[in-house]
Amino acid sequence: MIPDSVKYEWKVVKKLLPEQRKEALDLAWKVFQQFEAPEYSKEGIEEFHKFITYTAPSADMEFWGAFINEKLVGMLASRAPQHLSLFFVDARYQHVGIGKKLFEAFKREHPEGTTTVNSSPYAVDIYARLGFVATNSEQVKNGIRFTPMIYTDRRTVRPAVVTDIPAIMTVMDAARRIMRSSGNMNQWTGGYPSEEVVRNDIASGYGHVVADEGAIVGYFAWIPSPEPTYNIIYSGRWTEPDGPYHVIHRIASIPDAHGVFGRIIAWCGGRERNIRIDTHRDNRIMQHCIKKAGFKYCGIIYLASGDERLAYQRIK
Repeated sequence: MIPDSVKYEWKVVKKLLPEQRKEALDLAWKVFQQFEAPEYSKEGIEEFHKFITYTAPSADMEFWGAFINEKLVGMLASRAPQHLSLFFVDARYQHVGIGKKLFEAFKREHPEGTTTVNSSPYAVDIYARLGFVATNSEQVKNGIRFTPMIYTDRRTVRPAVVTDIPAIMTVMDAARRIMRSSGNMNQWTGGYPSEEVVRNDIASGYGHVVADEGAIVGYFAWIPSPEPTYNIIYSGRWTEPDGPYHVIHRIASIPDAHGVFGRIIAWCGGRERNIRIDTHRDNRIMQHCIKKAGFKYCGIIYLASGDERLAYQRIK
């Protein structure tokens, strides 16, 4: 269990550099010996050790690490196409959400499609809590015991169609109520965004919905540059002022659908390295979400109506 002295201190999850792989693999071996080796045969233990010693260091794999006070306490490694090869958290730091944060970081990089894993007997329940389901019974290969499992994101992003408009307007109304209840009284007034605005988004190919098992829980407009209101920025500058970009406008979700903003950003980030977004000064919730998603505050822009907006940009 995580020590009380660091329980509430900042956890950082990030992609690892090549020179950090050895530390991550050493952590994997240590945790494997503690929790998984007791359920493996000698052949299986030797096979796993060979993998992390000879294959993983040079393989075409992506590595993520979780840090507390600059100490590596968790690691995840994957190979194409979205297969988790290694996933371990230090024994002292388990059961506090570090594994979940590592998986979320992986999914931000790979928001589309399914993710697979061959789970050890010890980790089957852990993967199940993340949303994985077994696709076959336990198997053994070269002494390695594993259960094939798969994760499919129940939330999908797709282009909006005209028949979605009633559900989209319900989402817009819900988002407006969230604004008002949080003290944001001046954004999305006068019937904006109207059905006509949404209809124009759809006709232009900009409108998109987030669906949760088919039910629409979110909406956004994904618009290619140039955005005329971004041509002049005050009290700052764009991080990357030149070159093509995409803009996200009219983000909305229903209150019970947590994580919609993150799903939208993951989808957009998989399609564009240069993203701009703006929000109202009173929209504290959106400002928090934007900054958490890695956007940098750049300055102030003004809409065609003359209303002020805070402008942000993210470059990957």
